[in-house]
Amino acid sequence: FLISKTLYELLHDGIFSTLETETFSLFSFQMHAQCNSKSLVTQSCLGIRFQVYFRNNLYQQIKKRKKDLFLRKWQCFKINSSLCSQTVLPNDWKVNYVSEPDIPFLYNEIFVDECYIQHGVTLAEEDVVLDIGANIGLFGMFCAVRCPRGRVVCVEPVPATFQALRQNLASIPHPSSFSSASTSAQTTALQLAVSDGTQAQGEIVFYSGAAGWSTLHPNDAEVREAVEAYVLGALPSGLGLEGETPLIMLGQWLAKLDFPLTNFIIKVIIQATVARMLSQRTRVPCSLRTVSDIIADEGLSVVNLLKVDVERAELEVLQGIQSADWPKIQQVVMEVHDVDGRLNTVCAILKDAGLVLIVCEQSVLMKGTTLWNLYASRQTP
Repeated sequence: FLISKTLYELLHDGIFSTLETETFSLFSFQMHAQCNSKSLVTQSCLGIRFQVYFRNNLYQQIKKRKKDLFLRKWQCFKINSSLCSQTVLPNDWKVNYVSEPDIPFLYNEIFVDECYIQHGVTLAEEDVVLDIGANIGLFGMFCAVRCPRGRVVCVEPVPATFQALRQNLASIPHPSSFSSASTSAQTTALQLAVSDGTQAQGEIVFYSGAAGWSTLHPNDAEVREAVEAYVLGALPSGLGLEGETPLIMLGQWLAKLDFPLTNFIIKVIIQATVARMLSQRTRVPCSLRTVSDIIADEGLSVVNLLKVDVERAELEVLQGIQSADWPKIQQVVMEVHDVDGRLNTVCAILKDAGLVLIVCEQSVLMKGTTLWNLYASRQTP
């Protein structure tokens, strides 16, 4: 009853528009409030069916205000992300996607927090960016407008994600908000996985419900740990909650109930949601190349920024860079999964390559997990 009452209050305020049905997979409930047949949404998840009825006047408001932020933000009322392939970001950019839950997280990371250009890492208008693990290309789009006279090469192995990447790079908005240039950077999309060069073919695990988790080296336990730490860490402080994932939003609302089992319920929801997303997996064959192969094939004389986010394959990416190519790489920003001393190993490789300014940072919400952000540059501040 408490959960249903809380959800009804949120629905009444229109906040429910950002939620996905899988968030409520543990609960069965019905809500009725001045409804009509058009406003009915019904969905069955994990074997449990629920129905939600929207107030008639709210339904009419939504229908009339399709261009407002209320409807734009994550294309509200999209109950199943497989039903659509395009959404509108808060900055009004239209983007194609594979898994909708990735979008708010990626948007905040790249466009709001600008997490890849910190600690001395910079972008200039003529820079060349090599993005390994480009996902749907939001960082590539960001770089293309920040480096209008430069070049952006994006690498992504999963066919579905690569298709979204290619479409997004082909529809980059005018860069006038970032510079005086009249065009954006030259962009290239490559459907490859990047490794150390010991094999030519590999197999990547693709998660259709969370494309950003796709990896050559799956580790379900690490994913569960990271998601749980992120959500539970965000609830008390409110950090990272605005415009964030439905899972976090539901947890925040449950936290308002303030009863002894709140944390337990939140953890159960996290575990059920993550388990569902991890179960939606497919093994996809992929070509394996090295960073040095890409540098040679694309004729890159310099790489001003190498960005690496490859879900536990980051060490192999660095090991595939030949010594003759390291001087071409001016800056590196990457996510590191610190297992078996990997963070220290990565730092040692970068120092040996002449990247003397290295900052390793762990998000407040990721404390106690294996996830670290690393920034490296040849230039001193």
